[in-house]
Amino acid sequence: MKSSMLFRFGWAAAACLAALSAQAQTVDSGTWMVRARAVHLDPANDNSNPAVPVSINSKWLPEADFSYFFTPNIAAELILTVPQKQRVSLAGTQIGTLKHLPPTLTLQYHFPMQGFKPYV
Repeated sequence: MKSSMLFRFGWAAAACLAALSAQAQTVDSGTWMVRARAVHLDPANDNSNPAVPVSINSKWLPEADFSYFFTPNIAAELILTVPQKQRVSLAGTQIGTLKHLPPTLTLQYHFPMQGFKPYV
């Protein structure tokens, strides 16, 4: 369940990033970029054993990221959010909670294109 949840979170974050990075932008070395957005955490909740139906709640969460451009094409991005509390349920009955704070540091390569700036 954990890897599937991270996979879905990653795709939601990537979709938000792609939508926000679609703006034409020219950056120089030493430039900072700050963004804020909302991300939807949607766990798969697909348990391989149907006799034990464990699930975790979906939620929207606020997120901020700070990017620093070392060159016009290479940047480091720190993605931050507030600590999250998730409910864990077994057959519809809450059995516990968990807290997590997923700060992430990434290295990005921004492709040199006019009018559109995709990155990996």
